[in-house]
Amino acid sequence: MPDKNILEQPVSPHLWYAVRTFNCQEHKVSRFLTEKEWVHFIPMTYVQTAISNEGEEKKSKPILVPAVHNLLFIQQKSDEKEVFRILKECPVPVSVFRNPGEGKPCTISSRDMEELRQLCDPQYKTRLYDSR
Repeated sequence: MPDKNILEQPVSPHLWYAVRTFNCQEHKVSRFLTEKEWVHFIPMTYVQTAISNEGEEKKSKPILVPAVHNLLFIQQKSDEKEVFRILKECPVPVSVFRNPGEGKPCTISSRDMEELRQLCDPQYKTRLYDSR
């Protein structure tokens, strides 16, 4: 049963795919997908880094980094063939996660992606908060 304190937001009916990149190239794939105007995101998190200039005390600064390297998610805004056509044009090698044994691409529901994006997509506009 959902918590009454969490606001319900409309969820897009589109499915999502988990896409693997290689050699930490998720930002290059993201730039490519942005150029193609394709909805996608890289799970991101903040980490503290030490910055020091000569003669100054070390300062800590948060920077945004991928939460999981070599992983991003792409929204299926049309048919599955179109998603794979776009990914074949990508200048960086990528692969879509597939169900073992079946060979079919793993799909992720919009509801599940909504929750993930709330946690680790800093550009995501819809933020839901639990007021417990």
